[in-house]
Order: sequence, then C-alpha cells, then structure tokens
Amino acid sequence: GARGDVVLALVADEEFGSIGTEEALRALAGDGTRIDGAVISEPSQSEAIVAHRGFGWYEIRLRGRAAHGSMPEQGVDAIAHAGLVLRELDALADRLAAGPRHPLLGTGAVRVSRIHG
Repeated sequence: GARGDVVLALVADEEFGSIGTEEALRALAGDGTRIDGAVISEPSQSEAIVAHRGFGWYEIRLRGRAAHGSMPEQGVDAIAHAGLVLRELDALADRLAAGPRHPLLGTGAVRVSRIHG
C-alpha cells in the first residue's frame, strides 16, 4: 500500500486569501513536518477528488481625480478606466474558455471578486 504522511487541515478563510491554509503550512514547516498528501475538506458530495483548480489573487489599483460634473476635463474618471479593465478581463476570460481543456479541470477562468472605492 501507499506510505507517507497525510495532513488533515480544517482551516477557515479558504474563499478569501487562504490565510488559514497558509498559516497551517507555515506551522507545519516550522515543525519540520514533511507532507506527502493532503485532505482538503471542501464540499464534494462525499467523493474523492484527485485534482483541484489553483488560483492567483491580483489587486489592480486605479486612481482618479474628482471634478465637478460640469467640468469633467479637470478630473480623471477612475470608474471609466475600471470599465476598460473589466472589458479586457472579460476578453481574457473568453480566450481562456476557448483554449485547451484539462481533462479533469476544464479551462482557466477569470473572476473579478471585489470592487472597492
């Protein structure tokens, strides 16, 4: 049979930054623990899952300058610039969806999860 160490980590914040998982990994690395496998406790209809999509977290900052609506030329419209960024991200999502498919995971995806400001 298979030999090795498997860690079951029940962590919080897996939807936003995965800081619980990062802290668990840091703690294990600090103890010198070598991990050969992992059990991830996410809903899966009680089926074993052999692949999982990864993710990248990016922050885009746009700056504007306020101006009176009657004098827009004195300002910089950050909302309009954000619209351009969103269109480009949509185009990237379309290219990924049309690209090669992984047999288990499908294609890549792009999601804007938060807009602030």
